[in-house]
Parts: sequence; C-alpha cells; structure tokens
Amino acid sequence: MPSSDGMIGNIMVWSVTGLLFLSLVAGGSFLVLYVFLPPSEADAWFPTAGIILVGIPWIFWIVTCSYRSIRWRTGDSGDEEEQPKGKQGNAACDSPCKGVASPRVSA
Repeated sequence: MPSSDGMIGNIMVWSVTGLLFLSLVAGGSFLVLYVFLPPSEADAWFPTAGIILVGIPWIFWIVTCSYRSIRWRTGDSGDEEEQPKGKQGNAACDSPCKGVASPRVSA
C-alpha cells in the first residue's frame, strides 16, 4: 500500500505544474492581446502583466536550480528524516567493505 506522503507529494507537483502552466497561458494571452488589438483598444498594462506572468515560471526554475546547487555544494542532502542516526553511507557496501585492505602498488 503506498504511503500517503508519496501521494501528497504527487499532488503538490501537479498543483505547482498547473499553476506555472496557467501563469504561462495567461501571460501569453496578455502579450497576444497587446500585439493583435488595435492601439486604441489595448491597455498599457497588457505587456507588463504578460511579461511578469511569463517570467514567473522562469524565476521559479532559476530559484529551484540555485537552491539545489547550494544544497549540493554544502553537502546537505536533506535526507536526515529518512536515514536513522548512526546509519550513514551505503548500507550495501558497509559490511563487505569493512576490513578489506586496499591493494598496495609496488614500485
């Protein structure tokens, strides 16, 4: 039976994806209206609103990549909740690798 945390995570991913998509569609709509409407009918705020709405997913992407890069460089993986204390490293390699001496190369 799948855990409820996985299902909530999936819902959040789809919710954020949907909001970013709606932002793109709304921003693109404002830009298309500004381009194709006659100057007397197009409001002056159409291009500003369009660029801001189209830029929101870009800002989200840049901030997410920066955050992940900083977390990676500091060595913080964010998996503290998943690993019990005292169990670190690769569990599959812990027992076979212990006590095995590295081969020495003779010159």
